[in-house]
Amino acid sequence: MNQTPQELWQTQFLSDARGIQHIKNSSKHFFWVNPLNTNSLRLTFSGFQWIRTSTNILNWEVKLSDQLTIPILLKLEKSITSPYYVRGLEKDLRDPIIWFFDQQHVIMLALHAGNIEKYLDDLLIKDHITP
Repeated sequence: MNQTPQELWQTQFLSDARGIQHIKNSSKHFFWVNPLNTNSLRLTFSGFQWIRTSTNILNWEVKLSDQLTIPILLKLEKSITSPYYVRGLEKDLRDPIIWFFDQQHVIMLALHAGNIEKYLDDLLIKDHITP
């Protein structure tokens, strides 16, 4: 049976965990904001903190100059194929920061002059998904 994207990443997180910290493998709600959509890779705060402190998995911080909107969050859901965490949603979406677990997104976002909406639109067009 094929694993879902969430299961693949969760297995990697748990196999890379160092020390004596353990999280139950079945705890999807711990890691994922949307555990019902198994393609959604947006991390919860708890999952993000655990990964950063308990594994050696690299992540990159990107400070966004633009406000995040609901359409941008939906595009993130559709187009990002590696885990990511969004901070700033609690404060009416101002000065958000996204941590990516794939350096390619950081590089491509820089090539798009930090315009996350344009980058996500280009990703969706490349994958033949309507933005």
